[in-house]
Amino acid sequence: MLITQYKSLIGSHKVQYIDSILQIDKQSNDYAWSEKSWLNAFNNKQYLIEALLIEDNLIGISVWLKLDIAYELLHIVIHKDYQNQGLATNWLNYMCDKFSQQNYEIWLEVRQSNITAQKLYNKCGFKTVSKRKNYYPVYINNTIINREDALLMQK
Repeated sequence: MLITQYKSLIGSHKVQYIDSILQIDKQSNDYAWSEKSWLNAFNNKQYLIEALLIEDNLIGISVWLKLDIAYELLHIVIHKDYQNQGLATNWLNYMCDKFSQQNYEIWLEVRQSNITAQKLYNKCGFKTVSKRKNYYPVYINNTIINREDALLMQK
C-alpha cells in the first residue's frame, strides 16, 4: 500500500518543488499557472500551499487564500498518472474538514466549462451559489478571444 501524505509547504520547501510543480501543472491541467504565478503564490503570506505526496513524491499541489472568515481554493492539480483514483476527493475532503473544524467557510470558483472539476467539487459537497459573468478569459495563441463565466461554489 502506498503511503499518502498531506503537507503544508513553507519556507524553502516551496522552492525545492518548483520544477515538479510546474511539470505537474502543465501536464495535468488545461489551466496551468505560469512560473511567475507560482512564485507570486509562494511569496504571498495569505496563501497556503499544500502538497500531496505519495512515497515522498510530489503528485499534487493546491493553493488556498486565507481570508478573515474563509479559505478560498485558488488552484488544485493532481499528476495525470494519479487522476481518477479518488486522491483529489480524499485530499479535498481532508482540507475542507480541517478548515471547517476551525470555523472557516470554504469557497472556490471554477470555469463553467470545467465539468471535471465541477464533478469533484460536487462530490466533496460544494454547491453553486452564484455565477460571475464573463469572468475568465479564453485564449488562443496568447490572445484573448472570448470570456467565460465562473461558478462560485461554497461548502
